[in-house]
Amino acid sequence: MKRIALALAFALGGCSPIADRCHDDTLLVSVTLDDASAAADSFDVSISIDGAAPVQTTVAHTPGTAAGNLVVTFPHGYPRGHTVAVDVEALVAGNVVGTGSASQPLVGSCEVAPLSIAAASAGDLGVADLATGDLAGAAADLAPPADMVCVPTAETGNACFDGVDNDCDGHIDCDDPDCNAIAQCVPTPSAGFVLGIAVAQSSFCPGMFVQQEVINEGLNPASPQCPTNACTCNGVMGCNGAIHSFDNDSSCSGEEEDVSADSTCRNWNVNQTTGSVMSSVIVTGSAQCVKGGSSTHGSVSWTTSDNFCKTTAIGGGCMPGNSCVPLLAAAKICELSDGTPACDGGYNAFGGPWFHDFSDARTCTCNCGSATGGACGNTYTIYSDNNCGTTVTTVAQNQMSCVTESGANFHTVKITGGTAPGCGAPTTTVGGTLAGTGTKTICCRP
Repeated sequence: MKRIALALAFALGGCSPIADRCHDDTLLVSVTLDDASAAADSFDVSISIDGAAPVQTTVAHTPGTAAGNLVVTFPHGYPRGHTVAVDVEALVAGNVVGTGSASQPLVGSCEVAPLSIAAASAGDLGVADLATGDLAGAAADLAPPADMVCVPTAETGNACFDGVDNDCDGHIDCDDPDCNAIAQCVPTPSAGFVLGIAVAQSSFCPGMFVQQEVINEGLNPASPQCPTNACTCNGVMGCNGAIHSFDNDSSCSGEEEDVSADSTCRNWNVNQTTGSVMSSVIVTGSAQCVKGGSSTHGSVSWTTSDNFCKTTAIGGGCMPGNSCVPLLAAAKICELSDGTPACDGGYNAFGGPWFHDFSDARTCTCNCGSATGGACGNTYTIYSDNNCGTTVTTVAQNQMSCVTESGANFHTVKITGGTAPGCGAPTTTVGGTLAGTGTKTICCRP
């Protein structure tokens, strides 16, 4: 990454212009040469930052000059906190006669590093040419190539998150005062988390953000969960007895058809002409409520449904372990992850629990309470149809003497004349589970 420009100045021995030449955002290398190196007619200079690929140039030198200053400038931003390495080879007619090296961390706004060039041992090789340089005293000025010249452009909008010193002031992204109103440094999230903001589901993601997914909290089933409007409870008395038919119409004798009777419609199907009937005592059993109908669970809603908008703008200019992201007046920067990991340092858990969706496996059952009251009737009603609709005759309970019913066909029968028990309003029972799915964790800046 080419971020270095050079201004090379060598003064005659005895002149030491270090204080005058060390300016903000520069590295000044104070160079001294031994007798053999001072005879050089040129220098090969190689400079690198933190061991990256070096920038190189060849600079003319007046033989005999034994000391001077090498000034390094950085048109794409002063790399404070990084280390610059400088290597110089002194050349006579293309042959190496001396070498020297220096390494300097950039802590302050201007740093000074001494570098001595001494006679080279046999076998030293020359270095490929560097990009730029100037030689004071020899009046030589080498122009830098186009890709090393910083052409100022506005440091605003997306340019505050591109890692480039766009306005050539030595500062990038969050480190540039021009970005203070729209950029902020936040702790870089750990693996699995993404940075962004949460906005109402009905809102669009703002610029420099894109929708990641919908997140929800507060699962609320409609009340009641299982409505009773389609449930029924019918009171039924347990009444039992028996009735007999005979084909002899005078003595309750001859061919007999018997049937057990209760308070529901029962088939009898006596197809021959009946001559007489005889009934037994009606026995009262327990009262009960018979449930009917069905219930279906109601709808589900969320207390909060938000769009999580992931930021597409992450720049530099922050301390190590931090990232430069957009600064919004109405929203805090948050981190989002699947599952339930712990929040990263600098972030606090926000709301929740959060989910992507829900699973509804509920079931609804209609219920009836205990029956109250009710009584059995004391009459058997006999019908000529199959659904207890057309009455043929009625017979009192315990009618032991023959009752003549000459010419009748009996198809159904039931005990009548009683009152049904009370059941009250039906109720429902909820089974199964309603639960959120796709657990999410959101942690936000204080």
